[in-house]
Amino acid sequence: MSLLRRLFGNRGITNDAAPMPNFDALTKRDVISLSSAAANTIKGIFASLPEAEAAVRIDLEKGGPAGYLYDLKIERNVDPTYDIASKSRGVWIIFKAKDADFLQGTVIDFRDSPDGQGFKFLNPNAPYSE
Repeated sequence: MSLLRRLFGNRGITNDAAPMPNFDALTKRDVISLSSAAANTIKGIFASLPEAEAAVRIDLEKGGPAGYLYDLKIERNVDPTYDIASKSRGVWIIFKAKDADFLQGTVIDFRDSPDGQGFKFLNPNAPYSE
């Protein structure tokens, strides 16, 4: 199983036939940052994609101990009406404007341990964020 499939599941890439995304057209806010381990992992995944440019999308879903679960996927489609972008360590991170306050200050880390590997969200606004 590829690292891409292990980390992002079966979601893959959204609409791989889409035109080149224009992340610069989005409103930018310094909301989320990546650790060097997370950025290097994401860049490695992106390097294996046939598309020239992609971003990581974070969607919040109701559930979990903090009231939300984080859904992380590769994204090429953006909507300037609803999406906001952060850029950290050369990686675009896209999320809905309505989620910006909850995500403010979040650091995404990548951990590889004997227990498994994956992205960890360290969110100061969530009572439990790992």
